[in-house]
Amino acid sequence: DVLILLQGLYQGTETIGSSSNVETLLELLGSDTYQVLGRSSAILAYLMENDFMLSSLLMESPNTMQILLSCMSSNQADLQIKVNICSVLDALVNFADADAISQIHQHGGVCTLCTGISLHPASENLAMHSCNVLSSAIP
Repeated sequence: DVLILLQGLYQGTETIGSSSNVETLLELLGSDTYQVLGRSSAILAYLMENDFMLSSLLMESPNTMQILLSCMSSNQADLQIKVNICSVLDALVNFADADAISQIHQHGGVCTLCTGISLHPASENLAMHSCNVLSSAIP
């Protein structure tokens, strides 16, 4: 089921549209497998760029921010995965309610984002998305 969902999302034959699909995608982001984590983060980043309504669905899950920030600090996450996750966080801060910002603080997101920038100072995309999130999260 998971592979069918991912393949359908990637090919555009499936929509995220339901909270069960969102939960499945979030579950995949918690994977210990590099390939699954990489593909699911890329698909989620792509979907967030093209469907701002997805922010609301993501924020309905109580574990969204915890999962995303955990991916950012995971040893399994390479630079591209971190860029994907930052892109998702950026979209959540821009399109979701204020709860996204409070959850970033609650789960140590400011420190996680700053650490990501310091570990990868040459990555413009990571810095751009992280700074966008941080500028919203830090008054």
